[in-house]
Amino acid sequence: MHPSQKMTRKERREALSGMWGDMPLNQFGISDDGKFFAWQGKISALLSFNPQLQFEFRDAIKAGSSQGLSHSLSKYKPMHDRIRTILAQAIEELSVPEEHAATVLTADHGILWFINHCTWSARLKLAVTIFTAASVVFFAGFRLGAIDRVRNLYIQWENSLSAQPAASPTPGQPTK
Repeated sequence: MHPSQKMTRKERREALSGMWGDMPLNQFGISDDGKFFAWQGKISALLSFNPQLQFEFRDAIKAGSSQGLSHSLSKYKPMHDRIRTILAQAIEELSVPEEHAATVLTADHGILWFINHCTWSARLKLAVTIFTAASVVFFAGFRLGAIDRVRNLYIQWENSLSAQPAASPTPGQPTK
């Protein structure tokens, strides 16, 4: 699979781990310039999941190439160690499970959206809460209806509504 294609974290980690052993650079120098530049290009693409690591990797390559890449140990060892550190960090970072971002509810999300996307335990809690609230309201209304004073007030209120005069019918128009 080409690094520019969509890769899972596991595939990316496995590719980086495999390329770790194929590094054409050791603390003594580069074994093959062409192979090294192709290798570092693939590594850079695989590090695209973390722009900071990708930048540090490119910086390590640039720092090593600006030193002339002669065959002295003092020039390759820092570059080799820095690249190995970056690769180790990338592999370790890819080993950690990805955290999923929580869904942010907006005004566009209604109660039906919530019910369709919540867990079954949340649905059960919601159903129990609604049932309990409806039961409390019904029982309170039933108890209030059983109290004579409240019932008499309700009857008086209903009578006052029916005692109001209704609009009188208008006399019909004469027919010709």
